[in-house]
Amino acid sequence: MTGGIKRSAIPASGYIYQTLVGIKVLCDWLDLPTLYTWVKFEADDEEDARGLDDIVVQRSDGQMELTQVKFTVNEFEPDYALSWAWLIARKGRRGTSLLEKWSSAAFRVGLEQLGEVRLITNRRPDAEFATHLTTGKVQWHSLAEALRQEIEQHVGGAQNAVLFFDRFEFSHSYVGYESLARVVSSALEGRHTDHVGWLTLFRRAIEWSIHKNAPAPDGRITLEVLRSTISERQPRPLDQEFRIPAGYLPPDPDFAQDFVDQALTGAWHVRALWGSPGQGKSTFLSYVCEQVRARGVLAIRHHYFLDLQDASDRFSLKNVARSLMAQMEAELTEVVAHLDARPEHLRRWVLACGQACAAQGKRLVIVIDGLDHVWRENDQEIAPLNELFAQLLPIAAGTTLVLGTQRVGDEQLPRRMHRFVDAPDWVELPRMQLASVAAWLRAQYEAGSFQLSPHTQADRQLGPLAEAFQALSEGHPLVLTYTFMKLAHDHRVLSCDLVKQIDPAPHGDARAYYKALWQRLSWDARDALHLIAEDSFIWPAGALEQCLGLGDVNLEAEIGHLLATVDAGLIAFHGSLYVFIAQQHDHEDQAREEGLYRFRPATDVVAIEIAQIVEELHGLAPVGAGAAGGAAALVALAAVPDEAGFAVIACAAWASGAGTAAAGVAGGAAVDEPAGASVSAGLLRRTSRPKL
Repeated sequence: MTGGIKRSAIPASGYIYQTLVGIKVLCDWLDLPTLYTWVKFEADDEEDARGLDDIVVQRSDGQMELTQVKFTVNEFEPDYALSWAWLIARKGRRGTSLLEKWSSAAFRVGLEQLGEVRLITNRRPDAEFATHLTTGKVQWHSLAEALRQEIEQHVGGAQNAVLFFDRFEFSHSYVGYESLARVVSSALEGRHTDHVGWLTLFRRAIEWSIHKNAPAPDGRITLEVLRSTISERQPRPLDQEFRIPAGYLPPDPDFAQDFVDQALTGAWHVRALWGSPGQGKSTFLSYVCEQVRARGVLAIRHHYFLDLQDASDRFSLKNVARSLMAQMEAELTEVVAHLDARPEHLRRWVLACGQACAAQGKRLVIVIDGLDHVWRENDQEIAPLNELFAQLLPIAAGTTLVLGTQRVGDEQLPRRMHRFVDAPDWVELPRMQLASVAAWLRAQYEAGSFQLSPHTQADRQLGPLAEAFQALSEGHPLVLTYTFMKLAHDHRVLSCDLVKQIDPAPHGDARAYYKALWQRLSWDARDALHLIAEDSFIWPAGALEQCLGLGDVNLEAEIGHLLATVDAGLIAFHGSLYVFIAQQHDHEDQAREEGLYRFRPATDVVAIEIAQIVEELHGLAPVGAGAAGGAAALVALAAVPDEAGFAVIACAAWASGAGTAAAGVAGGAAVDEPAGASVSAGLLRRTSRPKL
């Protein structure tokens, strides 16, 4: 059912519908891997197929499949039926009918070369057209003579008409908009990937449909490209359940072994493991917990930050204590059964469990991660840290305390750390050694994320390639990931020369990487990142390009490697990106004062109300008050993901004069735009920009 889609959203909704049909073709291919050689979306550069180029497929038997997709939001209305009148209608004297376009393309390619040639549409045939259809094919000789003569003019004569309609299939009454998304996502997640894989494929499919030569190098989607896109072994943000990525090897295996051994033997009682943003602290601590538990030792953990979608209170002592207590109770039920479970008694629990573990010749390992997030995410208020560490320090007997944090100022850390954690207790996480980089790179290769030259054995190429990546990233995990994802997006076949060409200066720190990249980004890409960072709003896939009016700009190629896909849309792959952008001297001016979106006087209140409505109805990330937040809310109303995880993109239409911002689908129901809201070009159409 598609009746909730507004007029302003119709072009975008049809475009997304077409993309979903294309993804269904890809899903069928995954079911039968020998079916095709390549698939192409919006293949207007395939000259012969032009006119039937929405989805072009090269089959393994050498034949081609040409599919055109037509979508209407009024499929049950008589005026929007699949009819002869619609098929032969021309716009203007020199207009071309649909039948003319389709038949011309079919004959240019050659009917003998076509395995399938068809229309897929959700339109329903009218009574007349239905009488001429049998299993999707027009029975040409069932048409009245006058109608045949009229149609012959659109397909090149009587003989062509017989040939064309013998081959052309009308796949009508196709599954509806929301249902198609559910069907495709369920099929993919049920048989071929997980939910993140589906979201990633949807995002990439939009790019493949819009931009030439996407995916690289020629715009043809191969089975290798498809499988690597949905692979669960692709680089992803840290899993909030702290699962360790496939192929993970500690950055320095010797350091990791010593760290675990010393934690278990009590060689030290507290360690503050530190590193720069994205250096792999949380992943390493996940590894430590896994190793400790594998030796039969109780390890409990709390991380102060998971991701931007996590709206739970992870700061208060009440919640932190309950989490730690629950983990202790699960393993040492008898020890804590008589203890008071109120949060202020956490220390008694730690003392009791520490003693119980020591009596068994073991230790209780407590891991507290993300200390640096509390200051940043809690309005520079560290009272929650002080309350927790009053319970944890001094170290209880039989207990080992492991902390994870960036190296931040003393004012951002709990007071008791200054008393009980000495300078020698601070240990920096080492950078990735060559063996770790090589293991990570091999995991990506085995996942099909990239290819190597077929002229040399893979093992002989992976070693030097790992050395090149290590030299470029200086062993920094996040820089390594960014560098790899950018290269793998632009080139299917990777080599040492490509890695060395990407940037002559190594950047062994995420902040240095961002700074260097920022200088090279186009102004359009910077504008997009300013929007992404503003209020940490989650933008549906494709919405940024729509709302910035970037029809010819491929943001995915420039900044796609910095982003990850979730249900609501795009977020930063790593939270340090938001911090970096927010620290740019022009961020607030660009995002607010210059008014990416400005509203007429007295409409700020409306903007705030819209933002609140979006939060309440759709559970999106909080949108800040004011014009910028209100504008983000308008975009949200125009691009709200449904429960299947796909976004209905119907972004703002820039209008002069009255200037109304077009709203779109919100959970399948029409949402009216606010009266009087207007859009200013502002930064979007800046006439003069400072030179780099």
